Amino acid sequence: MKSKRVVAIIEARVNSKRLVGKVLKKLNGKEIIKIILERLKFSKKIDTKLVATSKSKKDDKLVNLLKGKYSYYRGSEKNVLRRVIEAGEKSNADIIVRLTGDNPLVDPFMIDFMIKYMLRNPKIDYLTNNSFGILKKRQIAFGLDVSIFKLKKLQILEKRVKRLNQKKEFFEFPTLYFYTIGKKFFNIKNIIIPKKFIINMNYRLTLDTKRDYIFFQKLFSNFKKKDFVKNIDVKKILSNNPELSNYNKSIKQYDPNLNFLRNKT
Repeated sequence: MKSKRVVAIIEARVNSKRLVGKVLKKLNGKEIIKIILERLKFSKKIDTKLVATSKSKKDDKLVNLLKGKYSYYRGSEKNVLRRVIEAGEKSNADIIVRLTGDNPLVDPFMIDFMIKYMLRNPKIDYLTNNSFGILKKRQIAFGLDVSIFKLKKLQILEKRVKRLNQKKEFFEFPTLYFYTIGKKFFNIKNIIIPKKFIINMNYRLTLDTKRDYIFFQKLFSNFKKKDFVKNIDVKKILSNNPELSNYNKSIKQYDPNLNFLRNKT
């Protein structure tokens, strides 16, 4: 049987809504997008990785940073779904690991755990660890989210989305359709994450505001300039420094407006 090609695609752009230029901000002297890409080097199951950004001139700075060092694809600024599909096609992906450029503590070992599960269960179309956006069921801190899906299924998803009157949210959030309207058509699963990978929701590990950035600056100052810090060690640092969570624990996580789905799900 032909092995499946697994591609990590990191959605990133400079003109982010709440914290402009966040992917280019530095922690311990290194840009966040580079931190993410270099953490993914420790995955044994990802075949290749690339950044999916836009054709907007505002993203030239990001592309100039990546050029010659990291793979990237430039596509639609607003239609992220199409951008991810095109990036997957360009990289000959069978399976896509979807990540975003605002999560500098992406865990390559948890990703490998999830990829292994996906490969052992080929009937699954979409695998995630975020409890399908249901906050009460969520295991992990915001910032550790991973979605894995088959490129062919995403292409089918796009065809279904195009037939809808309301498309904006589905174009902006590529996996949203899977676990809302699409749960009727696709085999989806939320995976239970082993405790060793879990950093709980007392901490907010995603970068979306200035306070999040201050939190990460304080956190990374404990890393002693190591190139890679395992999340098990991050947990120890957070446990030993509980005051760190005060910097951004009151930030509300941004969610798409799902009111239009009430009569459809």
